[in-house]
Amino acid sequence: MNGVKKIVYGRSDRLSFFRFHRNVQLRIIIIFINNLVTNMIFPFMTIYMADKFGVSNAGYILLISTIFAILGNLWGGQLSDKIGRKKIMVYTELIKIIIFIGFMIGTSNKFFSPILISLCFIMRNFFNGLYSPASEAMLLDVSSPDERKDMFRMIYWINNLSLAFGAVLGSVFFKNYMSQLFLILTIISIIIMIVTMVFINETFKIDRTSKSVEKIGYRIVMKDKVFVLYFLANILIFSVETNFTKFISVTMQKNSYVLFGDILTGSNFYGLLLAVNTGLIVVLSIVISFWKKEKDFEKLLFIIGSFLYLIGYSILPILSNAYILILIMFMITLGEIIFAPLFQQYLGDIAVKEYRGSYVAVNKLSYRFSTLISSCLLMIFSKTSIEITTVISFFIGVMGFIILLKIVPLIELRKKKEN
Repeated sequence: MNGVKKIVYGRSDRLSFFRFHRNVQLRIIIIFINNLVTNMIFPFMTIYMADKFGVSNAGYILLISTIFAILGNLWGGQLSDKIGRKKIMVYTELIKIIIFIGFMIGTSNKFFSPILISLCFIMRNFFNGLYSPASEAMLLDVSSPDERKDMFRMIYWINNLSLAFGAVLGSVFFKNYMSQLFLILTIISIIIMIVTMVFINETFKIDRTSKSVEKIGYRIVMKDKVFVLYFLANILIFSVETNFTKFISVTMQKNSYVLFGDILTGSNFYGLLLAVNTGLIVVLSIVISFWKKEKDFEKLLFIIGSFLYLIGYSILPILSNAYILILIMFMITLGEIIFAPLFQQYLGDIAVKEYRGSYVAVNKLSYRFSTLISSCLLMIFSKTSIEITTVISFFIGVMGFIILLKIVPLIELRKKKEN
């Protein structure tokens, strides 16, 4: 009416879980159940290994497992573009079953084995890396450009919900029931493998007559200028969040915080902020999923969400008032749930159909580069101040956002061609 954009509140059939392809429906259920149990175990494994093997040895295991995860990720991306998605997912799940049985034996009191636990930890990271590009490329294969935003928003919500419940349950059961948790994870992996074999369809059809089969996917990916700029924007924007986790863990340890008359240590208040973030994501994601938005308003929301996300994470480390920190975390969360699923959707719009696995695999490296930036800024912080480092971090995020805005029209063109 009179050119005014409206948000219509109410149930949108676009967002219905049952309107997704069966592969997507099953993958969402699998993601929730699998992540629920893995979040009961693996966030606590670092503490466990540091206690059992020593901090230094645990550090080496984490470093080696990270390298293997990267190698598995790169191999998995290329392999999924050659032999298909389903085959990799089934065989990888089978190997993970063996790995979880190894964990179950190695962590038991009777057969305790640091070598077996370390080997299983490293191999689990490798095969997780191998599995991931195939599973994500499959989601892109069976979703239309218009469905992807809703699909990624639902997966984003499911990931945070499983993280919240998994962390709480893990804090209760991990210490005394670790072997039993690995038994549960083994049974779940067997079920996932059977479901994948029987009910999930292969989505990647190989054209043996096409010359593109012979090409190496990563050469194609790195020649795609739009993707390279998206990849760079990804690194720069999400380095702001990674910087927060590093800076805040340093600055908060030195402070105490007063909240409703209680004095909280820095580590306790940091945990509270993370709980607020996760809880708000779970609640606000449901609210936002019921918004039915016009396209122009959606672009405006994307800009607002990005702004809230960047500003919030940039100023959080320099604040000390508990109430303001919680308010800023609310602002960050609102920006994140608007911005992050749309950002993920762009990868699906950019990726060339024949090389989706390779695109997903390369994009996953952006987190490693974001961590590298935050490590460099941590060294700058040690020589200067938190205020100077925060300003640098903010401008890095702004550069990423500017790059993203420049390529959005090009991404929209690819989306139209795919439609």
